[in-house]
Amino acid sequence: KYSAIDCVNEFLREQSGLSSEELDPYLFNYSGHDAINHLFEVSSGLDSLVLGEAQILAQVKACHEHCIAKGGPEEEEKVQGAGGKIVAKMLNAGIRIGKQVRTRTKIGKGSVSVSSAAVELMMSRSMQDLRKPASKVHVGVIGAGKMSRLLLLALFSKHPDIKVTLVNRSVDKAEAVLEDELVKARGGSNASVASTDDMFDVMKECDVVFTATGSEVPIIHPENVEGRQRPLMLVDISVPLNVAKGCEDVENVFSYSVDDLQKVVQANAQKRQAEVEKAKKIISTEVGKFKVWQASQGAVPYLAALQVMAENVRKMETDNLSHKLKGLDERERAAVDKLTRHIVDQIFRPIYYSMKEDEAMEAKKDKIWALKSMFKLDPVYKRGILTEALVDNSDAGDVFLEPATFLRIEGDSPAPLLCRQAVTPDGFRWGYRAGNGTFISVVGGEKGQMAERGLQFPTLHPDCDVWWREVSEDVIPPTPELSMPVWQDGKALTVDAGLVGLCFVSGVMGYILLEGPEMGKCHFVTEEGQPKVLAGGLFHILQARPKEAPCAEGVLTAERLRRDLHVRIDRFLGDPDRALLERVVSAGSDGATGGIFTRLLEGLEALDACQLLEVLSASRFVPHKLNMLGLHLLRSLLAERMADARAVAKGHTSHPDFSAWRRDGLLIKDLDDPALGGDEGVRQLLRMVSGEDTLGIPELLNWQPRNVTVQETPDPQQQFHIDTFAPIVKVWVFHDPPGVNLSQGPLLFSRRSHRNSEAKLRWMHAYAQPPALEAQGEPSFRLRGCAAATEAALDFVEAVEGKLDMEAAAAAAPVLPLPNTRTLVVADTSALHARGPGLPGQVRQSWRLSGDNDGGLKRLNPYRLEEDHEEL
Repeated sequence: KYSAIDCVNEFLREQSGLSSEELDPYLFNYSGHDAINHLFEVSSGLDSLVLGEAQILAQVKACHEHCIAKGGPEEEEKVQGAGGKIVAKMLNAGIRIGKQVRTRTKIGKGSVSVSSAAVELMMSRSMQDLRKPASKVHVGVIGAGKMSRLLLLALFSKHPDIKVTLVNRSVDKAEAVLEDELVKARGGSNASVASTDDMFDVMKECDVVFTATGSEVPIIHPENVEGRQRPLMLVDISVPLNVAKGCEDVENVFSYSVDDLQKVVQANAQKRQAEVEKAKKIISTEVGKFKVWQASQGAVPYLAALQVMAENVRKMETDNLSHKLKGLDERERAAVDKLTRHIVDQIFRPIYYSMKEDEAMEAKKDKIWALKSMFKLDPVYKRGILTEALVDNSDAGDVFLEPATFLRIEGDSPAPLLCRQAVTPDGFRWGYRAGNGTFISVVGGEKGQMAERGLQFPTLHPDCDVWWREVSEDVIPPTPELSMPVWQDGKALTVDAGLVGLCFVSGVMGYILLEGPEMGKCHFVTEEGQPKVLAGGLFHILQARPKEAPCAEGVLTAERLRRDLHVRIDRFLGDPDRALLERVVSAGSDGATGGIFTRLLEGLEALDACQLLEVLSASRFVPHKLNMLGLHLLRSLLAERMADARAVAKGHTSHPDFSAWRRDGLLIKDLDDPALGGDEGVRQLLRMVSGEDTLGIPELLNWQPRNVTVQETPDPQQQFHIDTFAPIVKVWVFHDPPGVNLSQGPLLFSRRSHRNSEAKLRWMHAYAQPPALEAQGEPSFRLRGCAAATEAALDFVEAVEGKLDMEAAAAAAPVLPLPNTRTLVVADTSALHARGPGLPGQVRQSWRLSGDNDGGLKRLNPYRLEEDHEEL
């Protein structure tokens, strides 16, 4: 019955050379659902040496990777995973549930070891005891044993570049600790060693001293720390104690012992233990779901057999009619063959999807038995008989249907990526979108109407994402990278002009041409029954694009990104910025204070690799509860300070226009003025405003016409907004004549509002508060998009509207061309700006710098450093 377990036990005996009597006491076996439950508990940190530890999850991930490994092409290279579909699915579920438990419970929160608790204590007390942030202190560690190594690991994971001096009797041993592979991976670039002969001299230079030696008697006495002019924190993690009684009574000395740390550890352990029941409830639910899925796999060989049977019948019947089809050419025969395949799929599709439904275990087994007996099926287990979709993508949305392939329209890539798609049972209905195989409501109330019209959308293969894009009124839609055709009655919908997709205009649906010279035009019928064509407007295009590569999670990746974040915060955010953030956040929480910045840093420590990568990206907004502690403000301040430092480091501050750019965020130049220096002068200007010498700077200046027609309908661009949280450069050229006048809706720009003043930060902080629906639904922060944000920074709003004079922002004014010349306008659109009101029908003529940022310089990661690794 347990042959697999017997095989594993035999393998372990052979490899270890131990007999069953010697080995068996150290083994335990689980099978069936007990094994599933055990794996899920292990992944969640419930069944580990330290409750809630994260390292075990990394081990499960590694096991999953080995399980699904394909093996090398050469015989000697093959290390193919032995796990089949069930085991692979179970391990993958274990990883997902491990993350879910750690996200929905606090089972992994708080330090539960003395060494990590010592670092946590230092971080929480440094501002109060030492009057400086933990990242700025000089740390001394006395002792180079196991405890010191663990302490350094915990310390460098928080502050990789912190200044450390490791003191030990044997300097060679201290150097060996710093050279430890894992220690070096976490930090230590600013660490040094010293002999115990110099211990007290080292202590004079330190702000914090950790003691972790094997001495049986105290090595630090009150007389050794008396007369200090600046505070000293002593943290003794030794047993017996290395710091003598009475040190805590010395002026300017703050002494903590292992007893203080044990209290922290015990309190955190109790908090973790209290989360166990919550975790077990999550696991129990997920075990039930997995059991139902596992039962459904019993249907796979019978469904495969049903496919074989149906295909044999189809071929036999079409062969019988072959004499009647002699008059058809190859294209027509292929159409008949495709039609008959589609008919078979349509008939059996309800059976396929019924087998995938979530239901009770017994109901699932009854369905499988009924399928087997009704069609008298013998199971088919050969993978070659199954469709490609079923074999390779068993978790995709429509695995039992033959996938269709649609080519990328825009062919500027030598190897365009394809997205495979298959039709859903009842179509991709209006009001829903498919994302990773699931349906998410977008617009309620319309789906019934659309279902009656019979329009169907393909469900994407998991390698593709689907999204809706709203195109502004004055922009002809760009060629979609991969456009989803509309399906009707199982066929891709076409018109005389070619393949079509779907567009949506003012509540009315029409079709949009996806190919040919008329591509991008939306055809629809108004509510009055009049046909109409729009070459641009407020309409949605259903598009598909390659799915972004999954985040490379892992302990080392998370550690590296955590170190990257701390390096940037320590280097670029000084005490004034930290105090500013705390002031803004506390003002937005009814004055509640208490180490806000420290709590934010602690929260960042708990983020996984994917979340850290998003924080350190150009993403306009990161939806996370840490925004309550000022995460969005930290990202914005850090991006601005790094941009300032980049300009200094690259010598751009010597540019004659730097001061005006730094002050206003706007430059207006005569493009024909010889003093500008032609194209090279423009490139020099772009280098200065971007802070880069070559990165993102176009070698050739390519200008494209961008004409804007003033519309009668409300224009969202007329609302004051910022494009993003970090400096971003947009570039226009206006000709005069024809020029741009007030009737044509010129750019309105608030000078100085690109800088992170306290008033602007208050506005952004209110906008970013969870659930932050406006921030997530709209990539730009709009002045009227969030009433709470408007109220939070009324002085900022009134300054932009010209009702208040303040340094934080200037009243928004129209940007008009210089007379009788070509005018170059360079703007940092992280400032508040808008499109001015105009007369309907008037056309504003302008030219935009061609590029991938809709008329501006390439949008780079604002946290980039010269030495960055590939993740950033």
